[in-house]
Formats: sequence, C-alpha cells, structure tokens
Amino acid sequence: MSKKFRINPILDKELIVNSRSIKFSIFVAVYNLVLMLIALSTFSMVTSVQVGRIDYQQVMGIFPTIALIQCLIISIAIPILTASSIAGERERQTLDVLLTTPVKPVQIVWGKIFSSMVTVLMYLLCSMPIMSLAFIFGGMSWISIIKFIFLVLIASLLAGSIGVFTSSVTKKTIASIIISLIILGVFIFGTAMLFGVILGLINLVFNSSSTINYKMFFAPALVLGNPAVLVGNSVVQEFSGFGIPDLAKEFKSNLMPHMYFVIRHWTIFSIIVHLLFTRMFVGLASRAINPLKGKTPKQARVVNNNNSNNNNSNNINNNPTPMPEG
Repeated sequence: MSKKFRINPILDKELIVNSRSIKFSIFVAVYNLVLMLIALSTFSMVTSVQVGRIDYQQVMGIFPTIALIQCLIISIAIPILTASSIAGERERQTLDVLLTTPVKPVQIVWGKIFSSMVTVLMYLLCSMPIMSLAFIFGGMSWISIIKFIFLVLIASLLAGSIGVFTSSVTKKTIASIIISLIILGVFIFGTAMLFGVILGLINLVFNSSSTINYKMFFAPALVLGNPAVLVGNSVVQEFSGFGIPDLAKEFKSNLMPHMYFVIRHWTIFSIIVHLLFTRMFVGLASRAINPLKGKTPKQARVVNNNNSNNNNSNNINNNPTPMPEG
C-alpha cells in the first residue's frame, strides 16, 4: 500500500493562516495596482497620440519593464517575509513549543521557506495578465514567461533561505531583516563590484588584449550566485538576443575548454550554484534552532524523553478520560 502524501506541517499551517489573513489580499491588490500603473505608463510612452499609430516593437518593452520591477519588489519582500519567520516565533515565545513537536528543525526551516515561495508564486501568477500584454502583441512565447517564473522562484529560494538563516541566529525581527538585506546585497552588488575591481587590477597589471582570458574566467565565476544576474540575463537575452552564454561563441578562441563549457551553459550552472547556497543556508538555519545541538547522545535521549512526556501530558489534558456514569 502506498503511503499517503503528507504536506509539510509548517507549510500547511502557514498556508491556512495566510489564506485567512486580509493583509495578503490587500498586498496582492496593491501589488497588481502598482504593476498596472507601470504598464499603462509604459504603454502611453510608446503610443503616438498625434499620428494615431502604435509602435508594436516598442510595446514589447512592457515585459522587461514589468519583469525588472517585479524582481525589485520580490527581492525586498522575500527577506521581510522570511526574516520574521523564526525570529517572530521567538518573540511570540512559541519556538520552544514548536521544537517539542515531532516536526524536525529542517522541516520547520523548509516549511517557512516554502510558505514564502507560495506567496511569491501567487504574486507572479496574479501579474500574468499584465505581463501577457507583450505576448498578445506578438514576438514572445509562453515558454519565455514560464522560464521567467522558474528563474524568479530559484532566485527567491536563495533569498528565502538567507532570510530564514538570519532569522534563526537573531532574536529580533528588525535585526534579522537588516542582516538578510545586507547578505543579499553582498550576493547582488558585492559580486558585481568585486568583478569590476578584479578586472581593473588585471587591466592595470597586464594591460594587454590577452587579458580577455582572465576576464572571461572571472565573469561567470563571480556572478554564478547572483540572483539579479540570473533573472536579468534571461530577460535581456529574450529581448536583445544576446546574453552571457553568447559570450562563449564570441570569445571561443580565447577561452579554455572548461570555461567555454561553463559559459555556454551558464544558466544551468547558475541554478546549481543557487541551489547549493540554498542548501547551505538551510543546513545552517536548522542547526541553529536544533535544541540537541552540542549535546551528547545521552543528553539527546533525555531531551527526547522529556519532549515525549510533555506531548503525552498535553494530549491527556486536551482529551481527558470521561467519568463513568452512575
């Protein structure tokens, strides 16, 4: 007999709470209102009212504009959503109670991350009617929209794991949000700045055209874990026809074989790096909230026995034995 599929209990609870919250509906409405205003503004800018004509090629600019605005909003919203997950449990003094349940720390972490991912997915799906304007005017396929959603979810997964990690090692929500934004800023802006500094030093030291080998070596290596480059490269490649993988064709003669392979399949390697960083932050977060961390096996058994006794006593209190009649 096949086992019944069970959803993560933390995710199940978070979905129920969010579905009953009026704040979620308000946020979705405001989010779509902002995107609609941006789309209308972009459409009015490319519409020639005086001559009564519309340049449909310029209308295609609605998609990259909306896509970049969405990435900006989501990159700010994800740390706020996840950075208050564990820290909020501490502030409400419910984390210790949650850790006494059979749910493992890693399940708690993944549940918090997946709940934020569901929120991001709802935002993206609600914005599809606006983003599909570029599809209606031609020049774009549904595959491009699906690819964009997938890459945004991968980038959000990394941002969510960073937020949960900072939430697990701090006691206050504000501190967790600030630290998560700083770490995410290092991934986005720090790698780009480091790449620029390294290129400047290489040009200063070598000052020759042969440095293209070094440039092409550091370009993919430093931005593989950059969420903005992952999504932005896909958007730019969709509308300009040129992206990071195309650099491999242009500079094939100046590249080493393994670097040519990495750049040629840059998006795949970037997704792998994002997932590895996500797994690292999830492991650190689950270790930080694990009540058995640093305890000997004997101490761990004592803690498990105490938790089991507490759960049994709670069940007895919640379901008292009925008194016999007569």
